[in-house]
Amino acid sequence: MGEKISYSADGMRAVASQMLTDAHTAIGNHDAAWRQMDNHLQSYPDIIQGLLRNIVEPHQKHLRSTYEWQISFANALKTSADQLELADQNVANEFTL
Repeated sequence: MGEKISYSADGMRAVASQMLTDAHTAIGNHDAAWRQMDNHLQSYPDIIQGLLRNIVEPHQKHLRSTYEWQISFANALKTSADQLELADQNVANEFTL
């Protein structure tokens, strides 16, 4: 028989909490850096701004979306931990006399 796999709901919540903290910090830093970059780009003539924005904006959007994905994943992990705990409790209740 295979190795037993066990997931701790509290451990899952702890990981989700750390992921949320890290992702929110990263997204805040990212937004601040992007504002700084945007201010710098505004100092260039319009034609150069357009060329530079075509290069940096897709990267900025992609990077920001990775942080948003991390936040979504952490929230899903927390929900999974809650559901796992609820399922365990429901099974335990079925066997209680």
